[in-house]
Amino acid sequence: MQISRTVMWYLRMSVVYLVIGTTLGAYMGLGYAGILPGQDPSEGMVLVHVHLLLVGFVSMMIFGISYHVLPRFAGRGPDPYSPRAAVVQFWVLNAGLVAFAAGLWTGSAWAIATGGVLMLSGMYIYAWNVWRTLSAD
Repeated sequence: MQISRTVMWYLRMSVVYLVIGTTLGAYMGLGYAGILPGQDPSEGMVLVHVHLLLVGFVSMMIFGISYHVLPRFAGRGPDPYSPRAAVVQFWVLNAGLVAFAAGLWTGSAWAIATGGVLMLSGMYIYAWNVWRTLSAD
């Protein structure tokens, strides 16, 4: 069974976010432990860590696997209702997560708001596409 290019994008990016998020977590742990003096993690850094792992790793992995499995379960073949929407969602969600994380890191309210809207839009695109994929024709 072949995995689509779009699904591979989701799965690979989830691993990238896993590595970045856990590296940031280890760095923060060293700061909390006092091993890196003067490196106490800020609230923004903690939120970046959480979003990289939850939205970046967990959600992207779920999206990738579900875009591969759910169309087959629904009898649609290998593609979701809208393969194009899956690609748009990938880019919107990634742009949103990067903007949101950068905003939290730097304290930019504009980047946080923009990133948040983009991430939410990506989630809505996913919900619509999966709903349509699982709906009867």
